[in-house]
Amino acid sequence: MVRLFLAKSERGETLGRICAHVDRNYVRFHNEATGQFGFFDSMDDPDVARALFGAAERFLRDQGMTSVIGPLNFTTNDELGVLVRGFGEPPFIMMNYNHPYYDRLIRESGYGKAKDLYAYYGEHGGKYPDFIRRMGDRILKAGRITVRELDMKRFRQELRIVKSIYNAAWERNWGFVPMTDEEIDHLAGNLKPLVDPSIIMFAYVDGKPAGLFIALPDYNLLLRGMGGKLLPFGFLKLLTGKRKIHRIRVMTLGVVPEFRNMGIETVFLREVYRKSMARGYIGGEFSWILEDNEAINRVIRRIQPEPYKVYRIYGKAL
Repeated sequence: MVRLFLAKSERGETLGRICAHVDRNYVRFHNEATGQFGFFDSMDDPDVARALFGAAERFLRDQGMTSVIGPLNFTTNDELGVLVRGFGEPPFIMMNYNHPYYDRLIRESGYGKAKDLYAYYGEHGGKYPDFIRRMGDRILKAGRITVRELDMKRFRQELRIVKSIYNAAWERNWGFVPMTDEEIDHLAGNLKPLVDPSIIMFAYVDGKPAGLFIALPDYNLLLRGMGGKLLPFGFLKLLTGKRKIHRIRVMTLGVVPEFRNMGIETVFLREVYRKSMARGYIGGEFSWILEDNEAINRVIRRIQPEPYKVYRIYGKAL
């Protein structure tokens, strides 16, 4: 259930927008009457922001919701969060960017922090971090863990493996909702033309699917040069410019619970360093990571001590 709202001036000028939506899968999975807002945009005017949030909240209350979180456009599998730190750097693919005043407008509308999401950036400089190389080599030599890349010729079958690992590995994460077949198909259909299969990997333990790693070339580097237009020549620039992309975004790294604490995360990082150097990627962003995901934050902070960007999800009782 989705409702879209625009704020207009008396002269008909658009001043802002917001989306209010209810994800019934979220409500059922978490057993809580929580709706979401998303696609928020506003001029720097508290009255405009309050009017937008007021309309969204009335709609959610009418749907029986007792709380709201956001921004989610539409779920945690899509773009989400308000950038609150790291405005000096442009966004990577499928990451938000916004005016610094958004945080103030949302807080002045009665919202508080629900969760922060971290983004880390690093460049390999032509070599592995020593602990990644040593630990990754040792784990792979033991023989129980193997890693392979995405097979584009078996794309449909690969999606079934993605879904099974994803829904098992992220089940206890904050905000998680199991992905349906339709969601997987839609997301995969949108991303398939952008995929570099060498940086999408599956891990196996004794032949059983155990982990998933998904990274994408940062196509935002090309999109900015297209001025947001695919036609008449933008689409060709997108296709022919792929080899010029020199950085990636690591979107997903997850391990099925029964196979955790075996070093699969380290093996994935070993492989992405190796593949990045071979493919000409000089650096990448690891995003987003929950602020309280200590297992992943601990590993990444041995490479990059602090996140260079922070995104925020807000919440409010209705």
